[in-house]
Amino acid sequence: MLISKEYYDIVYSRVPERSKDTFNKDLIECLKYLAIMSLTKGRRIVVTPEVDDVWHELIVQTKNYENLCKALPGERFIHHTSITPSEYEGVVGSKEFVDEFLKWIPDYIQNFGKFTEENIKRWTVAQFLINNIKIPIDELNNLGDKSQAEVKFDSDWVKYFNNEIKKISKY
Repeated sequence: MLISKEYYDIVYSRVPERSKDTFNKDLIECLKYLAIMSLTKGRRIVVTPEVDDVWHELIVQTKNYENLCKALPGERFIHHTSITPSEYEGVVGSKEFVDEFLKWIPDYIQNFGKFTEENIKRWTVAQFLINNIKIPIDELNNLGDKSQAEVKFDSDWVKYFNNEIKKISKY
């Protein structure tokens, strides 16, 4: 199980400024982020601060968070390090930063489906490409379909994940 009802309730109570619908959407995208992260060597966060806030609250419940991480495809604890994008770019360099940033697009699309107007709001990387580089959402989705994904989940895990999301949506 990714998130028990008890774990969900605790985390939701710690972000009271959001409607349940908004919280659920933030949580689902956070879980997608963590799933991808679980199969990488480590990347920097590319979700919005609102989704990152949910991640922070998941982490605070350490035993539950450890169990969540074990249920991810990589079955490993996902650590959190606070660093701004500009600080990270200074550490790895501009080329590596951009390359790493762009890896998220095919990893997301090939595992979870196309970006929509709703879920794209929670991914800083996609918002940047749409708003700053002026890539339309349909072009971004096509790029994600055609580019090589670094992370690919097996179909059984995707089915499991989708069932867990349905449970979470009913909490």
